[in-house]
Amino acid sequence: MTALLLEIPDHSPVARMTVCGHPTPLLIRHGTVTAVASPHTAPPLGTWELGPGARTAHAFSFLAGDTLLLYTDGVMEARGPTRTFYPLEERVAHCAKSSPTALVHHVRQDLLAHTRGALCDDAALLAIQRSPTAPLSGLHLGDLVHGVGRQVRTHEEHQQTV
Repeated sequence: MTALLLEIPDHSPVARMTVCGHPTPLLIRHGTVTAVASPHTAPPLGTWELGPGARTAHAFSFLAGDTLLLYTDGVMEARGPTRTFYPLEERVAHCAKSSPTALVHHVRQDLLAHTRGALCDDAALLAIQRSPTAPLSGLHLGDLVHGVGRQVRTHEEHQQTV
């Protein structure tokens, strides 16, 4: 099982993440897309015993107006009819100036077009945009989560559509 732990403090331009075998998020800043690299990547959870400090958090800047796109491996490993992997970073670059909701919608639609609707693994997307406004008091989770898309198909369901 993989995991990505993400800490985004309210009043700091620095976020921290701990990666345990999970894909790292894409950072969209001023229309430019970059993968957030983590020099400290731990193996997936439960693969072996780790000592204290083996899972280290990595700090990176997350400024007002930035968007993070989190995704599961089912997105980046989705294959098209010619067995090519889905080019996530390239496709996100085409809609990098979109709102978080539009970004998730576009990537989901494009992913389903790439695979002709036949996802063989779970695929989840979450876009988080850093707001330039003050504290988050009084907001609900629905106000913060701008878009989530998910589709799960079993191997049997996939075979029925082929």
